[in-house]
Amino acid sequence: MSRKVTTQQERIRGMGLLFVCLMALGMGHSLFFAIFPPLARDLGLSEVQASAIFTLSAVLWVLMSPFWGRRSDVWGRKPVILLGLVGFGISTGGLALLLLIGQQGWLPLMTLYILMIIIRSIFGLFGSGSPSAAQAYIADRTTREERTGGVAAIGAAFGMGTIIGPGFAAVLAAVHLLAPFFAVAVFALCGAVAIALFLPERQKPAARRPDLPPLKITDKRIRLFFVSGRCGLHHWRRGDASGRIFCHGHDAIDWQRNRASGWCRYDGHGDGCIVRAISHHSKN
Repeated sequence: MSRKVTTQQERIRGMGLLFVCLMALGMGHSLFFAIFPPLARDLGLSEVQASAIFTLSAVLWVLMSPFWGRRSDVWGRKPVILLGLVGFGISTGGLALLLLIGQQGWLPLMTLYILMIIIRSIFGLFGSGSPSAAQAYIADRTTREERTGGVAAIGAAFGMGTIIGPGFAAVLAAVHLLAPFFAVAVFALCGAVAIALFLPERQKPAARRPDLPPLKITDKRIRLFFVSGRCGLHHWRRGDASGRIFCHGHDAIDWQRNRASGWCRYDGHGDGCIVRAISHHSKN
């Protein structure tokens, strides 16, 4: 890599590119949840089958994020960011194409379902690399005082995308129900081209010190952050589920009264456990 120092203007441009690309990633994440369930139901997939597509992708995302973070230490941040964006674009565009094929009845439902699982898994396998590598890219190029704000901006970009995604989908759905998927896929691939051309990375990341062991999820230094993050996700998912029930109607979901009340009790118990955990760790 070149020894030329990255200028302040190049740094600002690079961070702006990362912000826009991760916002596109967040948009694709949320519009999938907004559009896919009713389309899957129209194709004849059950709620369990549709949920399995979400679940496998999410599990792969969780498992692969640390892997891509470590790979970016070896390959550099830029290649992993590119890989994530291209994987996301292929996954989103491919899923839209499969939904279009399903609407036309060109493939048997079970074949279509298996292909959907495979194409969505690409998002979890490769798309998870972009946020990890982008955060590391920012951390490499900021001082200790700037680092918190820079990494927070990357998180805000993804969060802003998840907020914009459903509204973006509502506007483009007037053209065609699958138009939002194709638009976000093109946006991500164009972002990958822009990253390849304009994101500066002239030095490899600093080598990891061999005497430092890898950080584990059980490390007490990050335990409070893990618990508080879990708390935020828990409440977000609860509100998200309530909104979907409202939008899609109670008749679209096979609710049983005792099952629903059981989940409500579990939800309240989970809140109590999280509050107790935060209280306990904040004292230590």
